[in-house]
Amino acid sequence: MATDAQLLLYRNKLQDLEANRLGLEGITTWRSLEPDGGLLQIMRYADQHSADDALSDLINSKIGPLVASITIDPPDVVLMNPKKHSGKAPESVPVGSFCSFAVRFADPGQQEELEMDTEEVLAELAFIPGYLGSVWGNNVALNEEIVSMAFWSSREALDSSIPNSHKVRLQRWQKAF
Repeated sequence: MATDAQLLLYRNKLQDLEANRLGLEGITTWRSLEPDGGLLQIMRYADQHSADDALSDLINSKIGPLVASITIDPPDVVLMNPKKHSGKAPESVPVGSFCSFAVRFADPGQQEELEMDTEEVLAELAFIPGYLGSVWGNNVALNEEIVSMAFWSSREALDSSIPNSHKVRLQRWQKAF
C-alpha cells in the first residue's frame, strides 16, 4: 500500500513533466475499494496531442523507480478519447467521493450499439441521488473498447447504482486526492 506521501510525490513529479505543464487539465488519484489495494490515476488533457506528448515524456523520464516503489505490478495505461461528459469532471469531485469504472468490449460490428447502450446507462445513472458526473469514450488504441466512469458523493450512492444482477465488471474507487 502506497502512502499518501508517496502518491503525492509521484503526482507532483508527473505534473512537473514538460508536457504536463503544457496540456494537463486535471489529475486525480483514487484508491481501490477492493482488497488488492489498487491505484487509479485519471489525467485529463486539453487534446490528444498533449496526452501523447505526456505519455512520451513519462516513458522517457526517470520516474520509473518511483512507480516501482508505489506498486508491485507495472501500470496499465488506457488512453480514452472522451465522447460524452456529464456533470463534474473527476478533478472537480470532492476528495472522498467514489467512482465506478467499467471497460466493455463491442462484438464485431456492434460498436455503435454498445456506445448507445453506454450512453443510455449513464443517462439513467444521472437520476440516482448522489450522482456527481460521468464520462465515457473509446480506447484510443482499440476503438471497440468502451471505457466509462461515473462519480458518486457517497458509498451508498455508488452501491445503489449497481444492480443486483449485471453483466459488466465494475471497479470501485474512492478519491484520495
